[in-house]
Amino acid sequence: MNRWNLLGFIAAALMLLSALAHAFAGWPTVAEGLSGTGVATDVTAGLRIGWLWGSFCMAGFGLVTLAQSWQSRSGGGCNAATVAAVAGTYVAFGLWAFVDRDFNPHFLLFLLTGLLCCALLHPAARLPCGTNRG
Repeated sequence: MNRWNLLGFIAAALMLLSALAHAFAGWPTVAEGLSGTGVATDVTAGLRIGWLWGSFCMAGFGLVTLAQSWQSRSGGGCNAATVAAVAGTYVAFGLWAFVDRDFNPHFLLFLLTGLLCCALLHPAARLPCGTNRG
């Protein structure tokens, strides 16, 4: 495995771990904050569905990135359009949220994850095992 593939695996791990944190740590914190505000239960339930949908999407992106990293590691290369879509989504969201939330550094994790995912687009990430890798 070369460093470009390794960065792809790291991106996949960050996506999967952040999906778990988003669902199991993030939502309870938000729900607790909403509980005393008088927000209607159906509004909270709708927000919960959307929040957890985001968690599932993050996990899905992580699984796609993991599969592309594995395929690339095995010498088959990766689907550049798929990787670019995942990486671009993370980079675009990270930048937008960072600016929109008054430069909250929390959102730089999305940017970093997207940039790590871009490593799979490097030509050396698609070389078969045993060849000179960049």
